Amino acid sequence: MVYGDHDPFNGAGRYDVLMNAADAAGLGIREGDAVVVYNRHGVFHGRYKAAAMAAGNLELYWPEGNMLFPKGVYEPHAGIPEYNAAVVVEKAETYHALKDTRYVERRIEELDIGMPE
Repeated sequence: MVYGDHDPFNGAGRYDVLMNAADAAGLGIREGDAVVVYNRHGVFHGRYKAAAMAAGNLELYWPEGNMLFPKGVYEPHAGIPEYNAAVVVEKAETYHALKDTRYVERRIEELDIGMPE
């Protein structure tokens, strides 16, 4: 379990997409490239980081990758959520993960919009 911004074991950040290097090369993705991981349940924006793992697999951190898993599906014996999902990975033109980490909620009075009279 990783509680900080980076995994001390492999140096990966919370928005890194860990994937086999041969799989990434086959998609034209290089270390640090922005990628989009998606399926019918959700979309995840991150950056590719090479990792020693079996071809055809990837890894995302919890809870950042939760939107890719079906809601309400639990392993019958342990009662834990199903943390396996089929996804599509594509190279992206931009990286949007910081939009969520730098968000600050403001009062209406502080916004740069005018209120109707």
